[in-house]
Amino acid sequence: MIESKWILPGEDASCPRGLMKRVFGRERDDIGEYATFAVLYESGRPIAAGALYHAADGFHIDGLCVLEEERGKYVGDLLVRLILWKAMQFADRLTADVPEAAEGFFAPFGFRRTGEGPDGVLRMTLEKENFVLPSKCGGHPHA
Repeated sequence: MIESKWILPGEDASCPRGLMKRVFGRERDDIGEYATFAVLYESGRPIAAGALYHAADGFHIDGLCVLEEERGKYVGDLLVRLILWKAMQFADRLTADVPEAAEGFFAPFGFRRTGEGPDGVLRMTLEKENFVLPSKCGGHPHA
């Protein structure tokens, strides 16, 4: 069974940071100490993590990662839904810097390409009025 946990600023974030290091092969020091992290666990083992924080231009999601052996099981989809659900309670606008290959993953949630982020990645923006939690339930995309 998959469980989730939120790690708030000031709490021990070694679990999500360690997971990001394992997946990305490096520390993610660019994700500051004021980030809130979402971590997904399978049978008590951390398998995915991501960060949500307030940046100069509004709320931002970053560091989304899923262990390689857990990919293709919709774990990343669940993680993004969890973070978006939380973010949209507070934010009217949300940004994410994602690899170009991930543009199609974020678009169904309402994200639109709005520029270039650091290191040649895409800057995608989600406006609250465009926020969608897509579903294939019953064949209807918004069921």
